[in-house]
Amino acid sequence: MTLYGQDNTGKRTKEVTIIFNVGGGLSFGNVSPGVFFKDVNMGYKGEIVTRKPGWQIEVIDGRSTQKGWTLQAKASSLVDEKTSGQLIGEVVHRDDNGVIAPLLDWTNIYSHKKSTDSVETFDVANAWTQNNGVLLQLNGKNMAGVYSGKVEWNLVDSIQNE
Repeated sequence: MTLYGQDNTGKRTKEVTIIFNVGGGLSFGNVSPGVFFKDVNMGYKGEIVTRKPGWQIEVIDGRSTQKGWTLQAKASSLVDEKTSGQLIGEVVHRDDNGVIAPLLDWTNIYSHKKSTDSVETFDVANAWTQNNGVLLQLNGKNMAGVYSGKVEWNLVDSIQNE
């Protein structure tokens, strides 16, 4: 933006250019509409089932540097599509320290702080290893079936307390 001052006689000051950045937003990018866990043969209490490939949870951050965000998740029970039987187990999150938290209610699963002023696209699923992130924990033997449920994602414009 270029500015100058002018008095009532028409005399103008020297022009001054001011450059300012309009902050971008924080939003989801590509999020996989359907995600899957590896197949299991009955399972056992305490078994952790890993994800199949194809998970994507992108966050697009157009804000300035040092701004942070936290991704939260919540998952429903998994139910067999044919019998309506409920899976003996639940969707969980395992952090880098091995701590497992069920996703029965909104749970912080990832936090990130920007290190650049450029627009940043960050895929949370790519930050997980095979043994951490969102996983399936079985709590007993299950009948054969195709179980499905819902995972919801929530993006918080803040980082979790450390």
